[in-house]
Amino acid sequence: MDVKITRVTTPLVLGEGPHWDERTKSLYFVDIDESTIHKYTPETDVHTYAKVGDKEVSIIIPVENEVNKYLITYGCSLATVMWDGVSETVSDLCIVQTLDRYPQIRINDGKTSPSGVLFAGTMFRNFRTDKECPKVGHLYAIEDNNAKTLLDGISISNGLAWSLDEKEFYYIDSLTSEVAAFDYDKKNITISNRRTIFDLKKNNIEGLPDGMTIDTDGNLWIACYLGGQVLKVDPKTGTLLNSIKFNAPCITSVAFGGTNMEDLYVTSAHNILSEEEFKAKPDSGCLFKITGTGSKGIAGVAIKY
Repeated sequence: MDVKITRVTTPLVLGEGPHWDERTKSLYFVDIDESTIHKYTPETDVHTYAKVGDKEVSIIIPVENEVNKYLITYGCSLATVMWDGVSETVSDLCIVQTLDRYPQIRINDGKTSPSGVLFAGTMFRNFRTDKECPKVGHLYAIEDNNAKTLLDGISISNGLAWSLDEKEFYYIDSLTSEVAAFDYDKKNITISNRRTIFDLKKNNIEGLPDGMTIDTDGNLWIACYLGGQVLKVDPKTGTLLNSIKFNAPCITSVAFGGTNMEDLYVTSAHNILSEEEFKAKPDSGCLFKITGTGSKGIAGVAIKY
């Protein structure tokens, strides 16, 4: 790969949740710690954002067939908001469903499946890398406001992806250092037959697996938090195909986008860095655009709400 890395935004505290919206040709993403939602439109090179409230916002997904309406997470709840993509505030914040009522837990990563089912996972709110993380998280599948628990005993519920035929579900619980695969029954929304397809520790890769996406060849692209890189992995063989390194240690998530779905957008963070570490790595927290990967991705799926 002859890649080019371009810094798109100034640093966010905890950038996450990139979602390419084909309708608006824009990338949506969040700053979890700042409770802000963001929009970047490559055609105009315009980046805008809005403050939501005082609780963490970890995902933003456009609502299908609606203008300026989005599903977000808000603490441990799902909510909808109205946002024109320009204003610095949102309107009509409406809590739709609360997944967990314990104040120590919040929703982390989430994504709409190819068939339109929302998957969202939770984690211990106050986790920092110097502490053991209680395994109090869950992975949920939400359809028609009904939440089904797919997994429990999770440390940090993170990356999600589905195989191109939607028969396999790929999932990351970060503190396992593994990418897991399951058989996926999209009709009954069940997962089974868990197996490890890639282990960062066994491959001598520093850091934790975080968000991920899949390309049109069926390869996974995995953000490596505290490892400063994005990994390209073949889930069928467990082979590390390539990696892209950054001058920012806390890489959080990835999503393809752009006119031909050939640009890889990468979010990052500086929330756990000391002032000295941040000065040494000033790109930490930026949104990056990667060109020249030779791969194409798939746009995010809007949610029906």
